[in-house]
This record gives sequence, structure tokens and C-alpha cells, in this order.
Amino acid sequence: MNAKYFEENKYEKYGTDELHDEANMLGRAITNNLMVEVADPQARKQNREANAYHAMIALCEAGLSRLDADVVERSREESAKRLKPIDPAEVSAALFAAIFGIK
Repeated sequence: MNAKYFEENKYEKYGTDELHDEANMLGRAITNNLMVEVADPQARKQNREANAYHAMIALCEAGLSRLDADVVERSREESAKRLKPIDPAEVSAALFAAIFGIK
């Protein structure tokens, strides 16, 4: 299973060189946005930083789509040992509690 964040992803059509170039560009954009945020905390209210993060997620999805499903699944299992995946039930409960003020 390879859950996707984006339904349509332009990066899935990119070749390896294009993916590499885009990763470099997005990495620079994210770094620059973080530095702007340090200088001006109000910058967090703009979309630029979030846009760069979402584009990087799409880029990573495109890279994963090129790999064999069993490789991606093993990697997901290994990553889950270090990074706890979000439990949709927990998110729903927290959202419900926040909306209705339930503790």
C-alpha cells in the first residue's frame, strides 16, 4: 500500500534529472523560507513556506511511486519505528473535542 497525499502529481511524470533539480530547488526554497521566518515571524502567515512543503511532499510521493511496492512497504515499516504514523481515529477524536470543547 502506498497511501498518497495528492491525487494528481505532476512530478510523477518527471525524469530522474528533473526530480533531482526540483528537489534542489524546493530544498533551497524551504531553507530560504525558514530564514525569512527567523527574521520576520509574521512571514508564517503567508503561503510560501507551506507551498514549498507541500511541493516537497508531492516530490517525495513521485519518488516513491517509482519504486517497487514491496520496497516502499518495507521502508514504511522501518520508518514507522522512528516516526509514528497519524492515527485517523485519534485525529478525529481530538478535532471533535476541540470543536465541542470536550476534554
